[in-house]
Amino acid sequence: MSLDDEIAKAISAHGIWKRWLRSAIDKEKIDVDPVEVAKDNGCPFGEWLYGATIPATTRAGADYAAVRKLHADYHRCAAKVLECVAHGQKAQADALMTGDCALISAELTSAMAKWSVANHQIRAGLRLQCCYGRPASEIPSEPAQAPFDPVHLAENVS
Repeated sequence: MSLDDEIAKAISAHGIWKRWLRSAIDKEKIDVDPVEVAKDNGCPFGEWLYGATIPATTRAGADYAAVRKLHADYHRCAAKVLECVAHGQKAQADALMTGDCALISAELTSAMAKWSVANHQIRAGLRLQCCYGRPASEIPSEPAQAPFDPVHLAENVS
């Protein structure tokens, strides 16, 4: 599956997870261990994020690092929400969900979208490099205009 597909899948799963958390708060009941939820490598996106299919060059990038950090932050926040629910602290769980978790969620979704856009730009640059035989940064944005030189032009024609 491509990076873009994985990111789109993660954004969708993230939305489902937020609705599940909201349901746990509303029902005042949890059926998972908050300690397990705090682990950011146990969900499908986390398994992919930490897995071997992402190239080292991608892992070295700032977009990957930002998504990984925010994903871990969201898991920790979600675990806190569940701990509050488990202790009967619905108001505190709700405050976390609409406060810190909502902020981290928005940042995470934005970071994933930014990573996807950057991936498109990198792939576009690689396509240009393949087409022109040189890096996209070396391809002039405007065609070069050589000065008109009729003497040398005539030499090259004959």
